[in-house]
Amino acid sequence: MKYSASSPRNNSQTSRFDGLSLADRNPDFIQLLLPIWEWLYRYYFRVQSDGWHHVPARGKMLIVGSHNGGIATPDMFMFLYEWFHRYGTERSAYGLMHPTVWKVSPDIASMAVQCGAIKAHPKMAIAALGKNAPVLVYPGGAQDVFRPHHLRNKIYFAGRKGFIKLALRESVPIVPIISHGAHDTLIVLADFYEQVKQLHELGMPWLFGIDPVVFPVYLGLPWGLGIGP
Repeated sequence: MKYSASSPRNNSQTSRFDGLSLADRNPDFIQLLLPIWEWLYRYYFRVQSDGWHHVPARGKMLIVGSHNGGIATPDMFMFLYEWFHRYGTERSAYGLMHPTVWKVSPDIASMAVQCGAIKAHPKMAIAALGKNAPVLVYPGGAQDVFRPHHLRNKIYFAGRKGFIKLALRESVPIVPIISHGAHDTLIVLADFYEQVKQLHELGMPWLFGIDPVVFPVYLGLPWGLGIGP
């Protein structure tokens, strides 16, 4: 099946929450999650944020973020909580999500889609911007999430610059957001992906049949020494 940027699927009745439709975003579902997100935001992760006066009050934009602290730190959802708290759930906004999430956990992916996640593909980003909606993207992906501890105070996009081409093509402003702090609770010692990849080429299967892209060794509670993503 093929989907163009100008005509993604828009019939939510036939959608499988595959991230290829803008119509699957569900403000009512988001509203149900806000109390949970608020508790995590205020009392567990104790998030502090500032700089919101730089964010345009309306219109399309490309929000470019940095990850930190591994997959146990949902910095994207903490940002979204603040976004919905300020602008309401009715203001359309979408986030690009890595296709691997659908393979690892379709249930989590379907929930994320209802919160505004779309598959990380230029056509989907263009379609969302074409609806005058803000689009959130984390270019660094897994490499940024598990960047080594010595890079914890740096932005690490792993050389990815496609978001710049997208912003220029669509003539939209780039709004940078920085997530910082959780890398002091998850200390990534090193990434052994290249070594594990060699073992895979010799016959070792990937867990769940999915290439993890990174294979970190790290220290952090409650795992102690953690191996793999």
